[in-house]
Amino acid sequence: MPHGAFGGPGYVRPYGWGWLGLVGVVMVIAGVIVLADSERSPFWPWLIYGGLLTAFSGSLLNGLSERRRMRKVHARCRDVEVRHLGGTTSRSGGWAVRALVSYKLDGQPYDSTPGQFGYVLLASEQSAEAFAGHLRQSDAIPLHVDPGHPTRSLFQSIGVPKGAVR
Repeated sequence: MPHGAFGGPGYVRPYGWGWLGLVGVVMVIAGVIVLADSERSPFWPWLIYGGLLTAFSGSLLNGLSERRRMRKVHARCRDVEVRHLGGTTSRSGGWAVRALVSYKLDGQPYDSTPGQFGYVLLASEQSAEAFAGHLRQSDAIPLHVDPGHPTRSLFQSIGVPKGAVR
């Protein structure tokens, strides 16, 4: 199945943290540096805990705001594959579902492989096969599509909807 980078050559999109998350990371680093270099104070551990909470919140809010800018469309699955991916030091392994879907945005036809990296990662082979089967059978797969880069898409939900026939 062919796969191209989202938005074409040279398109770079940072995932995950957002500006609030970066503020949280700076708070944690500052708290650790000052705590290690100065006398014990009850303020610095709270700065670290607050930084961790801010970084986690920033990551969640960034995902929500990212999808808010995207448009919802319905796609049709043209091809789907399931593979086991081994883990790396920075990413856990699991069962990847990679689908090639077709949809129209503003009257223009597009093909893409939805997911942050062109695939979605599921915990078990059974759930990956069930999701792939759902994609094969569904006539209208709901997607979030980035209007600025129409080949960049995300599944609206991952998994088999309740009540769907497998």
